[in-house]
Amino acid sequence: MQKRLLVISYTFPPSNKVGGRRWSKFSKYLIKSNVDIRILTSNDNSGDEITTDFENLKDQIDFNYPKYLGINPSNIYEKFSYKLSLNYSKLVTNKNYYDKAVHGKKNLLKKVEYYINLGYNNVLVSIAPFHLATYISEIIEKYPKVNFIVDFRDPWVGNRTSYGYYSLNEKRKSIEKKSEKQVVERFNNVVSVSDSITTVLKNKYPNSKAIFTTIPNGFDRDDYLNPELGKIKPSSAKIRLVFSGTFYNSAEKYLTLLSEWLEEIKAYKIEIYESLFIDFFGTINIQNSIFNNHKKVNFHGLKSKDILYKEILKSDGCLLFLTDDINYSFSSKFCDYIALKKPIIVFSNNGLTSKYIDENNIGHSFSFENSSKIFLQALMNLKSKSSKFYLNYNSKSFDLKFVTKDYLKILI
Repeated sequence: MQKRLLVISYTFPPSNKVGGRRWSKFSKYLIKSNVDIRILTSNDNSGDEITTDFENLKDQIDFNYPKYLGINPSNIYEKFSYKLSLNYSKLVTNKNYYDKAVHGKKNLLKKVEYYINLGYNNVLVSIAPFHLATYISEIIEKYPKVNFIVDFRDPWVGNRTSYGYYSLNEKRKSIEKKSEKQVVERFNNVVSVSDSITTVLKNKYPNSKAIFTTIPNGFDRDDYLNPELGKIKPSSAKIRLVFSGTFYNSAEKYLTLLSEWLEEIKAYKIEIYESLFIDFFGTINIQNSIFNNHKKVNFHGLKSKDILYKEILKSDGCLLFLTDDINYSFSSKFCDYIALKKPIIVFSNNGLTSKYIDENNIGHSFSFENSSKIFLQALMNLKSKSSKFYLNYNSKSFDLKFVTKDYLKILI
């Protein structure tokens, strides 16, 4: 009997935001495994990602989220509109007013129940935004024969990096805590991208009868089939580092550290400094003034997937900056880096990701405990012919062709 799955993901292609990538990829491989899939997503997913695999499978929802609350205001009109939208959101909800699903309960449940009644007996909610799962949890008892799955891409309560949890007052924080508890204790399956998140949730809610599973992010080998990619090589005359993806502001201290190290290298090893180029691609809402003294550090904004892969392949190494509360992250950009076998230069306060990179010899890890001279040695190592990164590394555990099989086991 064919398995049927309803996927609820607020972000989805054609949006190129990272929130949509996980389930666009899993959906692709589940479809190849003969799973009948329907996808519920927001009606504001604009972007340039190619979505031919899903156009007939998607259904859109208006979540009524204030337009200007979802931007970084840059002028007087946008700042006024942002403040107005924020006040409106605070008035009409007692939950996290930054949660993009918080105003869409009625529209969401109407669609979900429609598909359940059509026979979609597996319902998966990808969070964040987190209150997608809160609202779904309210109808679980009504459908005892349906398998409800919540998929944590990020931690919910206690997240210091994004989603505004720590900006909430104590009353709203209390509601977020109750919502997380309700979700974990009512859903049949609780999945997360990291053992760290899985362990925290399992220990925090011992009364939950859910099955807890860790299923990481991964890479899709089909993304790298362009024959042109195989021809791209780093320049022998340069040392080039590339960052791609979303930069979280709470990791800004590591950019400052990098800038200070560049200043020191400039003073005692000018020839290496002159050959070094660093390029940032993606969503980066920081003050570029951190690198005012380093003209070879450039910010390029969002680029298409194909351009990013080419830029990564031109590099000698790829940068990763982890916030202190999510130093265990194997993000989408991490998966791209290992798929293309690029040495990873991670800045963090140590943690699981740094340990993994060091133990598997796929790059270098740095923290405030290190010095510019150690960083310099790493730069020189990237260009050395004796470098042996990825020599014995097997990336199968992040290959979506294999990772998706773990999801097949959960479906009924």
